[in-house]
Amino acid sequence: MGDLRESDLEEVLGLKDYEDRRVPILQVKKPALPTRRSSTDYHSARNGDTHEVYVELRELVMDEKNQELQWMEEARWLQMEENRGKDGTWGHPHVSYLTFWSLFELQKAFAKGTVLLDLPEKSLAGVVNQLLDRFIIDGQIRRQDREKLLRTLLLKHSHARDIEALGGVKPAILTSSGDPSQPLLPQRPSLEAQLFCEQGEGITEGYPPPGILEKILQNSETTLVLVGRVDFLERPVLGFVRLKDPMQLEPKQEKLGQPAVPVRFLFVLLGPEAPNMDYTQLGRAAATLMSERVFRTEAYLAQSKKKLVHSLESFLNCSLVLPPSEASL
Repeated sequence: MGDLRESDLEEVLGLKDYEDRRVPILQVKKPALPTRRSSTDYHSARNGDTHEVYVELRELVMDEKNQELQWMEEARWLQMEENRGKDGTWGHPHVSYLTFWSLFELQKAFAKGTVLLDLPEKSLAGVVNQLLDRFIIDGQIRRQDREKLLRTLLLKHSHARDIEALGGVKPAILTSSGDPSQPLLPQRPSLEAQLFCEQGEGITEGYPPPGILEKILQNSETTLVLVGRVDFLERPVLGFVRLKDPMQLEPKQEKLGQPAVPVRFLFVLLGPEAPNMDYTQLGRAAATLMSERVFRTEAYLAQSKKKLVHSLESFLNCSLVLPPSEASL
């Protein structure tokens, strides 16, 4: 299964690129070209450059050694998905499996969320300040919560290679006092960790496996997805940012075993703990969405939130749900 490519899955399922059937497509005579469509063929009202995208999901956690909050790598996408194991090793690449709930909640959060397009900021601090101001204007957060969220979004970012030095990490909740606490609800290992990380433990030792940097095409850009539990928020909040120019989030990434790929997109998903609210799965849905060829092209070209919401709905229309079954293949 680890060798299954996105193109192979499309052929098996018989899916074609989704598009808005209500919008007429201009018929233009072209020289004979290969029939397989690329991301630059996508029909859009705006012309512009698009790039391949490397996606990282980072979650708000607390380390075991110092009991401090920080952002930790949880999963990454380079066509396929890779998940971090408990010991910091990376599991086998695989096709993403998403829950119906995560897609449904992502759609709701995006429809109510804040979207900033072509933001001319050059640093994470500048982006976060602009995003929080818009959260307040859009009624997503209260003004008195701004500073606490600002400090949280600017916390240290740790990587899989740091797990051993940190003594491990565990799920955490940001409280109104600013101190971390642990979730009250029981935390179960994700299906992805059970299926793909146990087999991969001890292989990559927290670093990208040999050749992964070579797999990232030149001029690729990063989507960073941040998810976390915050107990003083009344409901989940979502922010989506497209930068005017990509920025380098961390210096000397390549020397530390991290892809030196500048960040173009930022997803922020924060909210209170709830019985049916799994922010890791919600973040995986957002990350998978950005790794999908058609949606990420629209993410580059869209000029309104409405267009992005419509493209998300089209993505959902092309998603399949496998109901529970006792039958075995």
